[in-house]
Amino acid sequence: MRVTEEEFAALQQPQHPQPAPIKRRAPQPTEAQEQAALIAWAHLRKFTIPELRLLFHIPNGGKRNIREAVKLKRMGTLRGIPDLFLSIARGGFHGLWIEMKTPKGQLSKEQRHMLRDLEAEGYRVVVCRTWLEAQTIILDYLKL
Repeated sequence: MRVTEEEFAALQQPQHPQPAPIKRRAPQPTEAQEQAALIAWAHLRKFTIPELRLLFHIPNGGKRNIREAVKLKRMGTLRGIPDLFLSIARGGFHGLWIEMKTPKGQLSKEQRHMLRDLEAEGYRVVVCRTWLEAQTIILDYLKL
């Protein structure tokens, strides 16, 4: 029995269609990774933009054991304080507070209240979803 080229090609094809490959999204950066990227940028640029020397992190968040949490509370740690502060007055503001969040991250009740209170006291307050967004905000703020 002789097999034609078409029949041979048909035999080479899988009998059952292969399932489509699962499309996986690239992992999204965490809030900490975005913030670290912003700080790395600021450290590199502080020689040309000296005001960036005054951008710093407020280590309020994170998981801690009860002993450490009690110690930090006694030392004045407050819930809701934003992640970063640029202690430069510009454009009628006393300074710039930045809360970093992932694209799907939500502000806590304490954060919403604190951001509102800081804004009422004359600070510029922003929530940034990426380090590039925060970079743009900082550069625009320094131009005020």
